[in-house]
Amino acid sequence: MANSDVKPFSGYYVNLSIGALQNAPTIDAFGSASFFRLNTGPGNQLNSSQEERVWKNSFISALSFGYGSFIINDWHLSGEIFANWSNHRKATLDNLAQSRGPLDSEFLLTETEVKLHNLEFGLDLLPGFFFDTQSLVYGRIGLAINELALNSESLFAFTDFAINPGATDNSTVTMSSTPNKIALRLGLGVEHQICYKLSVTADYIYTYYGHAKAHEIADVIALPEVPIAHVINGLYGNASAKLQTQMLMLGVKYYLDV
Repeated sequence: MANSDVKPFSGYYVNLSIGALQNAPTIDAFGSASFFRLNTGPGNQLNSSQEERVWKNSFISALSFGYGSFIINDWHLSGEIFANWSNHRKATLDNLAQSRGPLDSEFLLTETEVKLHNLEFGLDLLPGFFFDTQSLVYGRIGLAINELALNSESLFAFTDFAINPGATDNSTVTMSSTPNKIALRLGLGVEHQICYKLSVTADYIYTYYGHAKAHEIADVIALPEVPIAHVINGLYGNASAKLQTQMLMLGVKYYLDV
C-alpha cells in the first residue's frame, strides 16, 4: 500500500461518468369490450391480452459527490449521492383483437407505454477492497428515486355492414399511473488510480423499480346511425409494468482533499 499521510482513494470526491443504459420493462395489458347488436339476441365480448418484455437502449450520464476511507486494513467504504440523466425512450406494447361476421366487424386495440423520468437522484454505499497499490474493487448497494409513468388506452370500434354500411362507432378507455418509485441499485465496479487526486472508474449497475398499475372502466357508446346498444361500464382496460434497468459506466473521479 502506498506510504503517504493520506491514503489513496480517501477523502471527498467528485465523479463524472457516462455510459449505456438498457431499459427492460415487462408490460402486461388487457382490454375487454362488451357489446351487442340491436335486435339480434344475446350480447358479445371481445378481449385483447398480451404480456411482453420490451428492450430499449439509451445514453446515460451521472454526477456523484461522496466520501471514501479505509476502515480496516485494506477494506474500504465510500458513500455518495448522485444524479443521473438519460433521454429515456418510451417502451410501447400494442395488442389487437378483432372479429368479423356477415353483419358487422369489431376490433379492440390496447396501446400501452412505459417511461422513466429523464432525471434521477439517489445515494449509494460502496464497500471495497484495495487489492494492489493502484486499484480498488468494490460493490454497490443503494437507492434511487424516479417517476415511473404508465399510460394505456383501449379503443373499441364497431363497424356496421347491413343497415348503414361503413358506419363506425368508437369507444375508448384511458388509464394512467405515475408513481414515484424508490428503486434498489446493485452493482460492481473497479477504480484505478492515475495520481493521488485523479482516478478512473468502471461500473455495472442494476436497478429494480418494481411495478406500476392502472385500470379504468368506461361505457360502450352507441351512435344513432350504428345499430349497437349503449353498454354502461362495457369497456374495461387494465395495464401493469415491471421495470428494471442495467447500465455500464466509465468515469473520472477527482479527490478534493488529497
